[in-house]
Amino acid sequence: MMSGHSAQLFVLCVASVLLARGAHAQWVYQLPTDEESSACCLVATGDERVVISAGSTSGTLGGALTNNGGVDVLLYSTSEDARSGAVLGSILIGSSGDEMAVDLLYESSLSTVFVLGTTTGDFGGSSTGPRDMFIASVSYSFANSEFTLGNVLQGGTSGGCTATALMQKGDTIVGVGSGRSSGGLSDPTDQLVVLIVATDFSSSNVQVIDMVSGSENYFGVYSIAAGPGSLFAITSELAVVPSGAQDYLVIEYDLGATSISEQGRLQLTALNGALEFEGSSIVYSSAAERYAIAGVDPGFSNPFYENSAGSNPRFFQATMESGRTNYVATLRDRSISNNPVAPVAVLGTSTDSNAALMSYSVQRESDTRVAYATSVTSTSGNALGDYLSRANNTDDIVMDLNGFVFSDTTDFGVYYGSVAFNEENPYNCQGGPDRTDLLFNRMRVQIVGEEAVFTNSFYVTFSTLCSEVVVKAIESNNRYFAVGTTTGSIVPGAEANSDFEKTVMWSMAVTDTGTLPDLESTCFRPCESIAPPTPTPTATPTATPTSAEPSPGTPTPSATQTPGPTPTLGPLPAQKSASAGVIAGAIVGAIAGSAIVVGLASFIYWRKHQNELAQESGYDY
Repeated sequence: MMSGHSAQLFVLCVASVLLARGAHAQWVYQLPTDEESSACCLVATGDERVVISAGSTSGTLGGALTNNGGVDVLLYSTSEDARSGAVLGSILIGSSGDEMAVDLLYESSLSTVFVLGTTTGDFGGSSTGPRDMFIASVSYSFANSEFTLGNVLQGGTSGGCTATALMQKGDTIVGVGSGRSSGGLSDPTDQLVVLIVATDFSSSNVQVIDMVSGSENYFGVYSIAAGPGSLFAITSELAVVPSGAQDYLVIEYDLGATSISEQGRLQLTALNGALEFEGSSIVYSSAAERYAIAGVDPGFSNPFYENSAGSNPRFFQATMESGRTNYVATLRDRSISNNPVAPVAVLGTSTDSNAALMSYSVQRESDTRVAYATSVTSTSGNALGDYLSRANNTDDIVMDLNGFVFSDTTDFGVYYGSVAFNEENPYNCQGGPDRTDLLFNRMRVQIVGEEAVFTNSFYVTFSTLCSEVVVKAIESNNRYFAVGTTTGSIVPGAEANSDFEKTVMWSMAVTDTGTLPDLESTCFRPCESIAPPTPTPTATPTATPTSAEPSPGTPTPSATQTPGPTPTLGPLPAQKSASAGVIAGAIVGAIAGSAIVVGLASFIYWRKHQNELAQESGYDY
């Protein structure tokens, strides 16, 4: 039912470029373009300096692996310090149905990866509904670069599940999601589904908890954080759909060996209860001994509510101690855009363990410029400072956030997602709908006294005629690693996929100065462009006399004629090459000589909730 493969896969497309600085190298690896695939997530293995990436594919990696039927979960490993993006080992995990990876954890003491996913199939006769959740343990041998499937726990509800996230507490792995007590996949979820396994799989259990009461008919879990001791917390929503009340909550649980028990819940409000907000992200800091929550109003994770065009988001920060005490919540920013953005919470910097950071994308001006932002507060709710990306200095640019990775030792934070122009350039077909570009944007925040001091670092993107997006990024050993998708190809020498509606997964290494690997785009998306206006040549006038009056013999230049645009079908595939994008300016910041690498972009990538990232542009079953 499962298949694994080690050694290099020569049929896969790889590219590399060496850095001048020692052993560090940036690289890119892309799955075969004739097979559909989507990106989920990735983890680092610490001192082993190997990155393990996860996604889903309907293919076989060019015949190197055996597909189990439909869509399988794919794991593959790459050396952090590789001179190329060559895969060390890989495995497909699946059943006769479709599997999607949702989240990933690595346990170093066991050299084991734990994958949270969803399946429409059956792992060993344990199916409960049309779509179940599962946790799979997969061991990895660094000596042989081999993955080996261990155990799989599958469970769910009769109406189907939506998986959200994984969490580890000591020797226990917990996966959470939302389930349906009845109906089908188009009906509201009303149950909390919890998968609990010991890291060695000596014990496991599936717990389903009814969450709604009274007229409530919707429950959704949106994020999870491991708290102190045996406690953990989730952010969630209870609602009466399709048009009734919505209540946003933090619920704290105690984790036993094979079950959980609720300890209490707190409604997410600000301004003395006058405003409610959806908790899109929650984290816990043992140094600060509290949780931090980032939220947005109106919320957008509930699929049965569609915000109106005038529902411009407001962003909130909150902190609380375990036991739901000392809760403080503040309204920190507003946007004039109705773009749904899930803000990301971070707690603690190198000099202030209590500083709470919230990162998001925001529009503050009347044009379509949208930038990345970070708001910093103290645990008492006092504002310490706000950051707005200085890189967004062109008209009509939209930056959409998929995540934010922060180091509390270096105080650098990297935003990642996509960048776009609001309209397509008619002369080169770049920008506009369906042509988003991948984007990384780094800044630094340091707490000086009672003030957050921000410094720009780098802003880098890659411009193509197809659509790219960074789905997930991590930091390891002072470098950044990311997975994402393209609807064309970003690897030099590779052909684009033949169906521009199909996504192809990639992974890459990026330096701490924002240097991308060598990338080259090919794209089959049709490009109907017009030739730029060409002025009619004008006659060369004779020398003008020194008199202020024109000479009677001086010819009068003819008026410039602008020809009408002639629509032409652009070349298929269109191709663009760039070593690291197009240098468009410099950022004044901590890193001298760092460059803004700016690419023309397209339309906004509407970010789904975290548990749907794996289904980006495909496999939505």
